[in-house]
Amino acid sequence: MADVVVVGAGVGGLSAARRLQALGHDVVVFERNDVPGGKLASRTIDGFTWDTGPSLLTLPQWFDVDLGDAVRLDPICRYRWTDGAGFDHRASLVDARAEVERAFGAGAGDRFERFLDHGRRIWEVAERTFFAGPMAGPLSLTRRMRSPLDLLAIDPLTTLHRRATQVLGEPHLVDWADRYATYSGSSAHRAPATLACIAWVEQAFGAWHVPGGLASIAGRLAEGLDVRCSTPVERIEEGAVLLAGGERVRADVVVANVDAEVLYSRLLPDDRALARVRRAQRSDSAYAVLVGLEGRTEGLAHHNVFFGDPFVYVCNPPAEREALFLLATVPAGFDGRLDLVGLLAERGLDLRDRLVVEEHVTPADIERRYASPGGAIYGTSSDGMRAAFLRPRNRGARPWLYLAGGSSHPGGGLPLVMRSGAIVADMIGPA
Repeated sequence: MADVVVVGAGVGGLSAARRLQALGHDVVVFERNDVPGGKLASRTIDGFTWDTGPSLLTLPQWFDVDLGDAVRLDPICRYRWTDGAGFDHRASLVDARAEVERAFGAGAGDRFERFLDHGRRIWEVAERTFFAGPMAGPLSLTRRMRSPLDLLAIDPLTTLHRRATQVLGEPHLVDWADRYATYSGSSAHRAPATLACIAWVEQAFGAWHVPGGLASIAGRLAEGLDVRCSTPVERIEEGAVLLAGGERVRADVVVANVDAEVLYSRLLPDDRALARVRRAQRSDSAYAVLVGLEGRTEGLAHHNVFFGDPFVYVCNPPAEREALFLLATVPAGFDGRLDLVGLLAERGLDLRDRLVVEEHVTPADIERRYASPGGAIYGTSSDGMRAAFLRPRNRGARPWLYLAGGSSHPGGGLPLVMRSGAIVADMIGPA
């Protein structure tokens, strides 16, 4: 049995901790914030409650806790453009295709289904290769492939935007496909077409909501674990971690569920490892506005996207008092101010007369609370053909060090972060 210390009670750290404890290890988790969950968090103001991190649940089968109460959403998302175009991405492929045909004319449904089928082929290979274990470079991927055709199937040599343009053609549908790059804080003009698999995952496995909000999953993940909140780690060293209060805690193994740049610059200074981390481009950040409203807003689904520059995402989960979460993607380090409420009014959704609460969440706020440099939500982006291989590895710069979470393999987003914890636990193995 090893003494395992997990630094950070984000989803990746909690996933690793649960699995390692089940394998017989003695595990303790230290978290700098006052609640577990990392970015999987919520906020309550004057009776309004918002999920302030992830708001969309996909691949519930990848989660380490029972999500039997999760509700599958239909539509998956409602899309609207400034020229009046729009469609609902329905949960049934038959219905989704019909919606696309209605919105964009004869033939659009065929192209939509062809794009999704391309995503299916990517997913079938990626699930058994890219997501199957740690990545130590391109050879890790190719060793898990059955033939050279697998490499072609995952479509890494062109961009998501280029493939969407080729397959879909219709500009509104290209906008729809391009948005999937933002799921990893990336640009569709630079990220590989491999990301087309996300559209298929949503269609095939659904978009889900958990009653009480997605942040409630954090409590389920932490249940049964020794999680010590409001206990920041000051330094990591061989055989121990040093807490901010001066206590030295024994650690045969350390799982770092923190941003890799923070790990190698502050907690375990290592210039060489830090230089490798900085070869990868930071992911985008987000500018969010928490809006509490009197009454109810007509015409909104649970998930909504209002396209424009920038597009505005609106999450409208069921609640006693209507609490909308508005979000726009911005570069990491963005220090301006966005009037998302005003942008929505220009695009036909005027909330201004019913505003009760309006709180802005900036990249600086994200950086401050989650120690994410520049407020980069996903650590590193998927921009460029080599991005997956530049992302920090699950095996750390010391033989007793492992990395989990959004800044390490396989990347950001709830299911992938959960998968990182599973990969790390598999690497460490039973007690």
